Amino acid sequence: MSWLKMHWWKLVAALFLVISIGIGLNTPLAPGIVNYSPTVATEGDTIQLSVAVVNAGLKTHSQNLSCYLISDSTNVKAVEVNPTDNENLTANFIVPRGIIGSSAKHRLFDLLVNSDYDGNIILKNAVDISSDSLIEGNKYSSRPIQINHEVPSYFSFPMREILYESIRNLFYHVPMWFAMTILLCVAMFFSFKFLRSNNLHDDLKAAAFTQVALMFGFAGIITGMQWAKVTWGAWWNNDPKESAAAIGLLIYSAYFVLRSAIDDPEKRARISSVFNVFALGIFIPIIYIVPRLTESLHPGNGGNPGFNSYDLDGNLRLIFYPSIIGWTLLGVWMAQLHFRITRIKLHLLSDNN
Repeated sequence: MSWLKMHWWKLVAALFLVISIGIGLNTPLAPGIVNYSPTVATEGDTIQLSVAVVNAGLKTHSQNLSCYLISDSTNVKAVEVNPTDNENLTANFIVPRGIIGSSAKHRLFDLLVNSDYDGNIILKNAVDISSDSLIEGNKYSSRPIQINHEVPSYFSFPMREILYESIRNLFYHVPMWFAMTILLCVAMFFSFKFLRSNNLHDDLKAAAFTQVALMFGFAGIITGMQWAKVTWGAWWNNDPKESAAAIGLLIYSAYFVLRSAIDDPEKRARISSVFNVFALGIFIPIIYIVPRLTESLHPGNGGNPGFNSYDLDGNLRLIFYPSIIGWTLLGVWMAQLHFRITRIKLHLLSDNN
């Protein structure tokens, strides 16, 4: 029982890492539209949309299968929907005259496929419908859409354009940087504590937490480069946040260069502690503030919206938040082990001398 009281947080870390890796990698993505045709239509046309969907059960679970074209409050329901297999269907639409109105020449419509099993499968701005110049005024009266379910009936992660399967990197890339920042704050605390106490153990703890944080930072860079290759087409895009992350890693790499250049333990500890305190004061602005003031590809920076209900739904949150806690606690555990090993080495070295 005493062991459990001392190490319960390690069990929590292990549990959350199992959730992050096990459930994060094995949960299927929700259905998503990957191909369709045609992409344009005109008022009064009768069109047949051929739609390809992934991760769906259109044929096997086709109860109440329906298809819509939606734009604001205007909608068109397919008069006939025929699934050819679980991931392909054809939908016949009769585009009403006057659906665009007299104030516009064309309008983009979202494509919505809905069933009891798969919920809503939506592709934004899928079909461009042009107005019929012979129609005067808006002679089309929209009817409310009756939607069965908004989400799949099974646990899944959202299918997002560009991201697709790489959305799972949310459980690894982002938590690495959260963990790094938290560990650096702990390291700064021990550095500040050493400056007040002159206890070398505080300096060793600061060095241990900083070293593990730096490891998480490099892991964050590597996972970020992999994500950038998938979503932005290149391993490195000279994005402000990418550049800021690289600068942050260089700053803390210099911390260990500084430590290795000083032989006297007390002098090394004092200078390193001062450096560590100021390093965090530089790291936080260049990572979390400066990219928000410039154009950036990252969410929440340069005017881009941050993670919201579209990007980060409830199912992702169930794995994302435990991932942050799990990776952070793993870092704390590693830093403690590093500190204990360093202290044992110093003790053995002093005994030999």
